[in-house]
Amino acid sequence: MRITAIPFPVLRLQYRIARVPLELFDKHFVYRMDSEAPARLLYERSVGALDITVGNMLRDPSLTERKPS
Repeated sequence: MRITAIPFPVLRLQYRIARVPLELFDKHFVYRMDSEAPARLLYERSVGALDITVGNMLRDPSLTERKPS
């Protein structure tokens, strides 16, 4: 393993930890909204864009392909 490859797993772990509050918010509040509510759509698109951006930066295809729960 190259020394430059070490930070990516650490950053992936940190992103997963940072995403926990978003998942809790999603499971406790967003699911109650109508599936076509503008606030819900904005939230889902924003989190999706964040996942894609971070997934591309960290070279993690599991983030770029993540489906909403």
